[in-house]
Amino acid sequence: MRRSEWALWMEVWRSITTRRRWPKLSMLKLTCRYGDFDLVVIPAGSGGSPDLEQRAHRVVIGKAEVRVADLGDIIRSQEAAGRPQDLRVLPALPAWARDQHIATD
Repeated sequence: MRRSEWALWMEVWRSITTRRRWPKLSMLKLTCRYGDFDLVVIPAGSGGSPDLEQRAHRVVIGKAEVRVADLGDIIRSQEAAGRPQDLRVLPALPAWARDQHIATD
């Protein structure tokens, strides 16, 4: 992704999460060259950003630092959402976390 594209996506994300422009938007479905992914404004089974930020991890992507939800929070959200695409990958996540020595509770 070129820098200008990254800046545009960051502005879109800030607009979504602060609900300035799209107050009723709950999810944004995106496709990029790496595949499909969803950006969820308030994940199921969570209290939203304040709840998730407590356990989030800082990750550097290119020149940007982003916060990524903790794997335990992701698992709980997928269980609560119950969407078919979440339920398909859900059984693999706890096993992968154990293999990587990642706590999920």
